[in-house]
Amino acid sequence: MNKIRTMLVEDDTDWVTAIEDYLLSKDDIYLEATANDRESAIKTATMIHPDVIVMDINLSGNKCDGIYAAAEIIAEIDTKILMLTCLNEEEIVLNSFTAGAINFLSKENYAHLADAIRSAKAGNSPYEVLLKEYSRIKAEEQLEPLTESERIVFHLLETGYSRSEIQKELFKSENTVKTQVKSILRKMGVSRVRQAIKKVRQKGLI
Repeated sequence: MNKIRTMLVEDDTDWVTAIEDYLLSKDDIYLEATANDRESAIKTATMIHPDVIVMDINLSGNKCDGIYAAAEIIAEIDTKILMLTCLNEEEIVLNSFTAGAINFLSKENYAHLADAIRSAKAGNSPYEVLLKEYSRIKAEEQLEPLTESERIVFHLLETGYSRSEIQKELFKSENTVKTQVKSILRKMGVSRVRQAIKKVRQKGLI
């Protein structure tokens, strides 16, 4: 059986000992190396290319050093990083994933560390769906509002008017209607009128 080659980055010697003892009891996980600060973490990781790195966020009294180290390592090698911390601040969690970490585990739950390492090796992230949903919501929040003229055009499209019928109804040129429809689709982040109508009806954007 191929063991999961794991590296631990932790500056608290008591935690290093506890995690080493814990991982020694797991037949499918091999702790290949340890590091205790940002510089040694980057140097060791880029040298041995572990499958999974368990990275403490708070290194040497700096609660962001682990995040910085994670970002630098992921920029250099293909590995999975599992952030380990006693902190539960929302911003720190978000920054960990922005840096490229695949998962986040509180030290209070370190009994689940082996499962988290296995999941990371498999490329599974329980936060992936939440992050995609967060990104989608933020993108919708940033959609540009339609002008009053575009709202009128969209309302006619929604009620079944063709573009030529809109031209006649609003006394607009073909070019003007075409430009406004393109603008509506761009602002709604879709490529087709049907998609725009569906989005509006589902989300109540207008």
